[in-house]
Amino acid sequence: MSSISAGSKTVGPANGTVTVKTFKEGLLSKMGHDLVIDVKQWSAKVQLDSVEPPAGSVEVELDPKSLTIVGPGDLTDKDKNEIRGNIEKDVIQWAKFPSITYKSTGVSNVKSAGGKGTATVNGQLTLHGQTQAVDLPVSFEPAANGVRVHGEVAIQQTRFGIKPYKAPLGVIKVKDELKIVWDFVVS
Repeated sequence: MSSISAGSKTVGPANGTVTVKTFKEGLLSKMGHDLVIDVKQWSAKVQLDSVEPPAGSVEVELDPKSLTIVGPGDLTDKDKNEIRGNIEKDVIQWAKFPSITYKSTGVSNVKSAGGKGTATVNGQLTLHGQTQAVDLPVSFEPAANGVRVHGEVAIQQTRFGIKPYKAPLGVIKVKDELKIVWDFVVS
């Protein structure tokens, strides 16, 4: 990780992406959609205490009002607005829970050589007003202007008191497990 120095860094949408992926199930699931939802407003404060081996902390804040349905491509604007309304009212309830946060408590399982590697960021995710331990598996590698950090984690909505969306009679529903995917450059 020689292309970056220790210290405090802030990253956000200008530096990369955070995406949520949901998956359908149910009797008529073929009529539903696996969704790709971008988080358009987010920030991460990264404190690098050591570059090699990597050590430090991270605090992330996501604005649920910025969730934007980007896939699948066959959704109409009307479909996207309806889905967004369901997320707002019935799933995330962002009027009541206006932010989603993650605060690291440590870093473990670091494997690093030549600026590339993997690690597990241990921490606390606060979603829907509930805080739970969530470990984030991350990969990192040199980038032209810093270090690229990327990974994904699966979480169960019900762990955070969220009832996964379901259509009337439950014939189409969203699976409890969803994935959060991130890819950004820290410089």
